[in-house]
Amino acid sequence: MGSLYLLLSRPQIPMSNLPMSNKKKSKRFWDSGQLIVFSTLTVTGKEEMFQLQVDPLQKHSKVMDEIFERTTLASTAPAGTSSEIDRPISETDGTVESPVKMAISAEEFGNFLSFINYDFGPSGSDKFNPTVDNILMLFKMAAFLQADGALDYAISQIPTLSLLPIQMLELAFQFCDFPQVHMWVEPATCALLEVQIQDFSPEETRHMGLAFAIIA
Repeated sequence: MGSLYLLLSRPQIPMSNLPMSNKKKSKRFWDSGQLIVFSTLTVTGKEEMFQLQVDPLQKHSKVMDEIFERTTLASTAPAGTSSEIDRPISETDGTVESPVKMAISAEEFGNFLSFINYDFGPSGSDKFNPTVDNILMLFKMAAFLQADGALDYAISQIPTLSLLPIQMLELAFQFCDFPQVHMWVEPATCALLEVQIQDFSPEETRHMGLAFAIIA
């Protein structure tokens, strides 16, 4: 059986079955037990694999919990039952040869793992670093994986990042399914309306059409 793709509703990232010469083990996230192996893409187009324990992922992510809970229940189901047919991961998935493929980048996944303290480093070197980029990546990953703790943290931090009003509006538009982001719209709109047209930055000008669509 080919590698399972964990795509959900995220836009698909093109990924082919790369030869082993183009795969590497993550230096930060590679455990040594009988665990699940995930596959992501690096910025250079190579496949980076993460071997991880299932329990921490289930604890922090509703999506992961549902996937592995269904798999556990299905493993004891009689042949031909709906539980066995519906199971998302087969017995051969989650290995180096057939990893569970994630439609996310290695950087995004590693950043999320750092936040949930999935740390193999002896000195805490892999702890989450709350930079602007990392918080924004965490927000998008937490929304994707339905990781409530990470999502709440990111949402609480984003208003402190000094983002442009247009960036706040774009985030509110992209993640409008989450009620927590609706509070960003009014202050971002007010801040945007206070700026004279001639004072808009090139980036704000490029995104102005979307901003007015959101405000409307």
